[in-house]
Amino acid sequence: MDKDLTAEILKRLDVLSEKLGTTATHLWAVLVKQAYITGIADSVAAGFMLFLVVVGYKLLKAGWVAAVKDHWDDFPVRVIAGVLLVVVCAVLFGCSVYSAVLELGNPEYFALHEILTVFGK
Repeated sequence: MDKDLTAEILKRLDVLSEKLGTTATHLWAVLVKQAYITGIADSVAAGFMLFLVVVGYKLLKAGWVAAVKDHWDDFPVRVIAGVLLVVVCAVLFGCSVYSAVLELGNPEYFALHEILTVFGK
C-alpha cells in the first residue's frame, strides 16, 4: 500500500476514533471483528438461498410432472413460481457467497472499505 494512502487512512481513523471517544486501534479491531460477523451472516444467507433454490427446483419439477400427466391447470403457477424462485435465489446465493468469501478471506480489506465509505472516498 502506498505510504501516503496509509498515512491518510490512519489520520482519518484517528479523526473517527476521536469522534467516537475511543482509540484508533480499538476501532480497527472492532471493524475487523465486524467483517467476520458479516461474513458469517452472509454465509447463513447463502445457505438459506440455496435451500430456496432447491424448493424452487422441486416446484418446477412438480409443475412439469403435472403437465406431463395432463394436469395443465397447475402447470403455469408451479413452473413460473419455480423458475422465479430458482433464478432470483440463485443470483442472491451467488452474491452472498461472494460477499462471505471476501469478508472472511480478507477482513482487513473489509474494515478499510468501511472506513473509506464513511469518509466518502
